[in-house]
Amino acid sequence: MWVDMFPMDMPLPGPPLDVTPRKPKSYELRVIIWNTDDVVLEDDAFFTGEKMSDIYVKGWLKGPEDTQCTDIHRSLTGEGNFNWRFVYPFEYLVAEEKIVISRKESLFSWDETECKIPARLELQ
Repeated sequence: MWVDMFPMDMPLPGPPLDVTPRKPKSYELRVIIWNTDDVVLEDDAFFTGEKMSDIYVKGWLKGPEDTQCTDIHRSLTGEGNFNWRFVYPFEYLVAEEKIVISRKESLFSWDETECKIPARLELQ
């Protein structure tokens, strides 16, 4: 809290300004994974010796603790067919274009700290 003092010989100041912090809005990002293509085949099949790969997609929005994964598809052609949905609820500050996260700084912290990060979906 603070107090503004104005001289009496000056005209009245304008109306007070609202300085409360902005409140983030709740949003939900929905991502659908349908297909993958041209995946590098790095593994060899044990019995046949064919090139193959186990394909899955994982993604996160807020950090590694927010990770979601699809199921695993064994592919011999480098293609994977999915019908998978990721749903990421988050708090967003439109004016700053940042996601707001509340988390504890350490295991021994009492209170949560509010952290602002860029809005970026990571897919692997």
